[in-house]
Amino acid sequence: MASLLREPLLHFLAIGAALYGLYGFVGRKEADAPGKIVISAERVANLADKFARTWRRPPAEEELQGLVEDHIRDEVFYREGRAAGLDRDDAVIRPPRTAEDGVSSRGDGRGGGERRAARGLSGIDP
Repeated sequence: MASLLREPLLHFLAIGAALYGLYGFVGRKEADAPGKIVISAERVANLADKFARTWRRPPAEEELQGLVEDHIRDEVFYREGRAAGLDRDDAVIRPPRTAEDGVSSRGDGRGGGERRAARGLSGIDP
């Protein structure tokens, strides 16, 4: 029995089990986060409207289903990126575009955030 307690493989397995248990306890907070993605009828209408403006015709039922599935996939990727911490100091991972949602980067709903950003970079008003 004493030789078994000095076995490195047993130490490795015991430490691994302890780390696994600790990760399960600490990682439980992330698992409790809401994972449901809800697509409202308004969002489906926005997707259909965007398709109609691009292709100058309303989408067929299969195309609309594909648009919704693409939106869900993009939302899953966005959430996974945020969960992995890729949103910090990264210009690619960011919230959905504010121009489509009717919100400006000014926060007042009037737009103009791009103009302010360009003026700040160049020193002149475009």
